[in-house]
Amino acid sequence: MSSKELHQKPGCRRVFTSMNKLTVKQALFVTEYLKTFNATRAAIAAGYSERSAAVIGHENLRKPKIAAKINKFLNDHAMSAAEVLYHLSCIARADIATMVDDDGKPSVKRAIENGSGNLVRKVKTRTMTVGHTDIVEEEIETYDRLRALDLLAKYHDLTNKVRVEDWRSEAVHAIRSGDLEYGAVADELGHELAEELFKSAGVPIADAGEAPTSEV
Repeated sequence: MSSKELHQKPGCRRVFTSMNKLTVKQALFVTEYLKTFNATRAAIAAGYSERSAAVIGHENLRKPKIAAKINKFLNDHAMSAAEVLYHLSCIARADIATMVDDDGKPSVKRAIENGSGNLVRKVKTRTMTVGHTDIVEEEIETYDRLRALDLLAKYHDLTNKVRVEDWRSEAVHAIRSGDLEYGAVADELGHELAEELFKSAGVPIADAGEAPTSEV
């Protein structure tokens, strides 16, 4: 009897269906693992023995049914490249003015109201008693703006472009000051780029000590 025929039998259909489902503990393990991505902690939270949690957690991740559930969740909820760039841009453009109240004091409530709540990395509160009044002060820490700018610059390849421009500027300056002759530049970079650099420097090639060799 083929597996297809076996699956079509009423009694066997229930068996196959149950094989595709997770046990209660396995389902809890998946839920907890997606919170921390720590297999040992997830196993403990799911009710497995602490003594064997590390082994069971590792084994669970290798089980096809559990791995499929985890991968499906990640695929369904993963950010697209455009969304990642959008959030990095929001961090880079963060404006502290959207996170303070009318008195200029940090305010998580105001940040949330202005749509900047997702830019807040950490909040510290301090309560002071003045007379019979409790005054609560908040300290807001945002995500690293310079780090976000650095990641965006790397994505757009701006760091390499800056290095290229710096090199060209230095070469043009050296040509203008007479420290570089056409022959040396052409031997190193080729006639086409050498001519371009000398043109940018405003130095006639004939005046640079050597004219380009014409090809026959």
